[in-house]
Amino acid sequence: MEFLTAIGLDAGTLEGVAKIVASMIVGALVGWERERGNQPAGLRTHMLVCMGACLVMAASIWYADLTNRGDAMRL
Repeated sequence: MEFLTAIGLDAGTLEGVAKIVASMIVGALVGWERERGNQPAGLRTHMLVCMGACLVMAASIWYADLTNRGDAMRL
């Protein structure tokens, strides 16, 4: 953990990056399966859609925590 603080990162930042990477991996698995079947919207498309959904949800949760009002699940 000392290395992370030396470069200016904290546990919350790493958690956010891990969520985004995990969403991209899941999207890649779905997209790869679709590309094998020669269906449209393959690997890159599903990776980007999953990453975008993760970022939008993270922004919604961040805003709800920041303002202490509203519902994080309601976009």
